[in-house]
Amino acid sequence: MLKKIMLFSSGLICTNTYGLTPEEESQEQTTTVASGYLSRGNYLQNPYLGLPSQGGTASLSESQIASDGIAKRIFGNGTWNVMGVASYYDQNGGNNYGYGVNIFAQTGEIAGFSIGGFLTGVNPYTAQINPSDPDQQALGLSTKEQLEMQELFVEYKYSDMLQLDAGRIGINNSPWLTYYQNNALNLVTYQGALANIDLGNHWLITALAFNQAQMLGETGFNNQTYYNSSIDPSLTPDGTSNSTPGTIAAGVSWNTPTELLDFRLWGYKFYDYSNLIYADSNLKLKASDKLGFEIGVQGALQFGSDQNILSNNGLANNINSNMLGLQLTMNYDWLELKLGYNNIWGPNDSFEGGNIVSPYTYSLATDPLYTTSWMLGLIDKSAGQAYKIAPTVKFLNDALEVGVSAARYNTVIMPASNEYDITFNYNVPQIKGFTIFAGYGYIVQPLDNEGNGGNNFEGQIMLSYLY
Repeated sequence: MLKKIMLFSSGLICTNTYGLTPEEESQEQTTTVASGYLSRGNYLQNPYLGLPSQGGTASLSESQIASDGIAKRIFGNGTWNVMGVASYYDQNGGNNYGYGVNIFAQTGEIAGFSIGGFLTGVNPYTAQINPSDPDQQALGLSTKEQLEMQELFVEYKYSDMLQLDAGRIGINNSPWLTYYQNNALNLVTYQGALANIDLGNHWLITALAFNQAQMLGETGFNNQTYYNSSIDPSLTPDGTSNSTPGTIAAGVSWNTPTELLDFRLWGYKFYDYSNLIYADSNLKLKASDKLGFEIGVQGALQFGSDQNILSNNGLANNINSNMLGLQLTMNYDWLELKLGYNNIWGPNDSFEGGNIVSPYTYSLATDPLYTTSWMLGLIDKSAGQAYKIAPTVKFLNDALEVGVSAARYNTVIMPASNEYDITFNYNVPQIKGFTIFAGYGYIVQPLDNEGNGGNNFEGQIMLSYLY
């Protein structure tokens, strides 16, 4: 449904507005980093961090900031971005249109404190005629009229060692929480608090808690998740109407100084759903200046009380799941090839045959599994095994990226299925900050005796300009 955004790196790359050129720009949002994550100038609440834009963020030392007056610290040493975006989404013949403007701004620091926010305004005149077929509402494309402060936060930062954010916040380094994708109009954000602590020696600890979330396309924050039928009636026809008190989670990340090996471990308590423990690790092997390999492994355990939102609505007797995954990657100059495998299993009477419950990625294809495709993945189907091959090629000095993928899902509840995707991402060199994204996905799946399954397709084209 949404393109999953994940990049392993040693530090975050800043998107900003002072005309400076970043050393590296990526259409993907950096997430799982331990070293340099809290460096000055890394505005972690900025969803456009690392994307090509017309501007840049000034890199100021603490002594420079100390010599500035209060007014300049607040208004001159902060950062801001404006994005204009328009998208068309065809889901099984249903036309979905979306357009709007997003503004992010954050002040400079006073005694370590700053404030910031993200304002989104989309679809002011077309919501009443959008989509053309209500049964084919594209979940990943907002078609409702929105004027919302998706982020509104207070931040405290102490050197490069501690950062605290509270209010309406984004969370960009937690693998089972959706935040920003580069083919969405706006964000998934959370009402709560976030703490990041750099322990040194490339260790990072993150802790978070929130009681409400704002889903893509929804107006306002609420206690719903993507398992609620009010959020996603097309993909969860048997969903629930129960609310959840929220989520608490903590994670630790580490990488070697040379970035050849990284590791992260996360624990989640999705209140009234389940508990989830997740870990992954990547080993990079460099054969030459142009040729490199990477081995990735991941695993998860999920468990919880028999009394939960899903079981209380007759969707499961319990929640009990196990997951393992393996990914092999080859990089050669302009070519990247990924081979992925996942296995999810559990008791037959547990949710979807032992599937993982993921309240904030379900149906969006933003979970961290190696085999999740552009449209859907195992999390959105049921327990089972999945295989995926995904080559990506870059042209025009890396300005144009073309990715294709094929995946097989041998699921235990739904009929087995195949998904085939192709995506294009073009950062127009002549107009820095202007990006063209297009994608098409097709799912081949037979119908079962109850009418579940069937072939599906989605196509999208999106134009965006970031300043």
